[in-house]
Amino acid sequence: MLPCWWGVALASPQKINIKLLVLFALGATFMRSAGCTFNDLIDRNIDIHVNRTKLRPLANKEISPGYAFLFFILQCLGGLIILGCLPQRCWPLGLIGLVLLAIYPFMKRVTHWPQLVLGFAFNLGIIFGVVAVLPYGAIQWFPVLCLYGAGIFWTLGYDTIYALQDKTDDLKIGVKSTAIYFGDTIKIALSLIYSLVFVSLALVGYWENANDIFYSLLGISFFTTLVMLYRMNPHNEENCQKAFNANSYLGLLIWIALLTL
Repeated sequence: MLPCWWGVALASPQKINIKLLVLFALGATFMRSAGCTFNDLIDRNIDIHVNRTKLRPLANKEISPGYAFLFFILQCLGGLIILGCLPQRCWPLGLIGLVLLAIYPFMKRVTHWPQLVLGFAFNLGIIFGVVAVLPYGAIQWFPVLCLYGAGIFWTLGYDTIYALQDKTDDLKIGVKSTAIYFGDTIKIALSLIYSLVFVSLALVGYWENANDIFYSLLGISFFTTLVMLYRMNPHNEENCQKAFNANSYLGLLIWIALLTL
């Protein structure tokens, strides 16, 4: 939801478009849950071997794959209804998003960078948000692509933290992730990744001639991120979950900053 809201804020700063925010909140609910269903369907034979996921309904066979797939189709139909409420120029983005959603679950089998693929998928909402407000010919693409980049790095960061919870089990079963790839340099890698988030956001601010409020909120966001990374214990699952959850507040603060442009 938040990347969609970021895009709307960038395209119409200092103006809260309630209709679009509600539509994107509903659309994100349908499609994020559809992504979870599809991911659990594809990973059901992997999840059973991971301590954190072994009790998922598909992994422990409480729900059949057929019912899960039907539920996935219904969720996609809900997302399709929301897409139909958006301008027609948004519709091709819906197809791209669905393709990315379908590709992502397979990436952990072939690359250590599935979190990067997730970043491209989740943050397509930024472009969605901009295109919902402005026709393609009126869009200044540099700040949009910088914001998209910030979102991709943000997702790469928080999903790497999320993957730390399963690192031990993933190593046993051969599943790949950035959490495994970065190894003992995980905090250095995360510091660099989150730095790229804020560099990208600063470029957005520079292009948009942002005021002091924007940069102040960006500074607060950067400081709280540093505190989060300092306190994070990569070897403690509960601590990693808290650090992961904190990213929701970070994303919300960035949205507020974008509203001040």
